[in-house]
Amino acid sequence: MTYFDRSTDELVNVVQSFRKIHKLNRIILLFQNGGNITETLKFDEKGFTDFNTQISDLSSLNSDQDIYRDSDFEDEEFTKIFSLFDIDILAPIKSPDKYNIFLGASNFSKQFSGPELISIKLLTAIIGQFIINEYLSYSLNRSTKQTQQMISELGALHEISRMFESVLNLDVLLRYVLQKCMELMNAESASSMMVVEGTDELEFKIVLGPNSEGVKPFRLKIGKGISGWVAEHNEPVLIPDAYKDPRFDPSFDKRSGYRTRSMLCVPLTYKSKPIGVMTILNRKDGNPFTENDQNLLTTFASQAALAIENAQLLQAALEKERLEKEIQVAAEIQRLIIPQSIPKVKGVEISATYLPCKEVSGDFYDVIPLNEDECVFVVADVSGKGVPGAMLVSTMQASLKSYLEYSNDLPSIIAKI
Repeated sequence: MTYFDRSTDELVNVVQSFRKIHKLNRIILLFQNGGNITETLKFDEKGFTDFNTQISDLSSLNSDQDIYRDSDFEDEEFTKIFSLFDIDILAPIKSPDKYNIFLGASNFSKQFSGPELISIKLLTAIIGQFIINEYLSYSLNRSTKQTQQMISELGALHEISRMFESVLNLDVLLRYVLQKCMELMNAESASSMMVVEGTDELEFKIVLGPNSEGVKPFRLKIGKGISGWVAEHNEPVLIPDAYKDPRFDPSFDKRSGYRTRSMLCVPLTYKSKPIGVMTILNRKDGNPFTENDQNLLTTFASQAALAIENAQLLQAALEKERLEKEIQVAAEIQRLIIPQSIPKVKGVEISATYLPCKEVSGDFYDVIPLNEDECVFVVADVSGKGVPGAMLVSTMQASLKSYLEYSNDLPSIIAKI
């Protein structure tokens, strides 16, 4: 019984006192679960210790009766309990949970008087109360741990939510989420893979844990391995022993020198579409991951997927804003290098206008007088838009005017430009 402390001083002292007063030569405890005896304890000087005698069934015993003797049974299966354990009486003990508990006892005279039976009933009541107290203390500690775990999980979710609001870098976000998962689930290692846009492949983004430095970025076909299966089916996978699962691909272990025991892998999903997977490996205590771990990681993954999508949308919006500003700058540069007025040339009537299809056009013209009798006409088509194209035209215009100050050999100037 998990919560029963069989060697507590208070319990040992009480039972020892009853044993001496009533000259009991044997005291045992039988724990019954679902009809079968699952545990047998024998009392000695150190307290209750394991007593490995096996017995098949006590399901027909009525725990409402105070005291049983072997003469109360006609069935041989029950009468042999008394001879097998060398006891004269069997008394039910009140239990707080699924177990039925019985106290067996014998004395040197093989007889129990009325007062002695009353004392045995008192002893069963004391042991029963002790077991109830132990159970309540165990339940309280378990509830406290569960509450603390829940508080930790909620705190982590809150921290992650705040992190999602303030951090736009996907690698930083994923690393933070994986670190939190490893802390809460006591895991040795964690990783994240993202679906490569326009392909049927997953790409490693973040790997944390032992030997993670030696893991080089690589891609994995969707459908291959545990991560590929999760991405393909959009379902979480909880595996107690990775090497017994036919979907497991040991190539990662071979590359990293790591040994995967148990693993938990969940999809990163946005609007029912998988965008990646998150995986945690090997609890540090050696136990496999639980359904609670899976639920927690799934919750983290849903938040992470939303944050990833939001970050990508925001990055796209920022990129669009950057391009728009760049186009505005390019348009201003181009506006300044396009002639604001056409110089007068003797014998020629000149007119020009500039109407860009969009904010920035790839065209350029200029009219550059050399002297009273000569004038250079320039028409250019720019390769590239935006600031680079505008800067290219600006440089070309400055170079052209510099060359024309010293020469009017147009083929040579064009070749130099």
